[in-house]
Amino acid sequence: MQRMAEAVAKDEIETVTMSVGTQRRAVLEAVAFGTFLRDVETWCVLLMATFLLIHLQFEQRLNSLLLVSFVCPPQGADGLQSADPVADTQDQEAGSGR
Repeated sequence: MQRMAEAVAKDEIETVTMSVGTQRRAVLEAVAFGTFLRDVETWCVLLMATFLLIHLQFEQRLNSLLLVSFVCPPQGADGLQSADPVADTQDQEAGSGR
């Protein structure tokens, strides 16, 4: 502690002199800024989590649609994909004699 006092007395290091009111204001500004940073960080984390959740849900739905369309595509009597599955069902019932 004595070495620091000697260094300050000889102007070997720079010092800042503040009144108690200025110190209080600096501390309060630091706390407010830290709170702001925490709030922004929380908002960014929630935004990213929401984005990832929406993206994953969309990806799962897309994959399930693609899987269904590739694994069991609806086919008509000629073996080609049909645009009208109701007509295909009626054709199959008519062909089976029901």
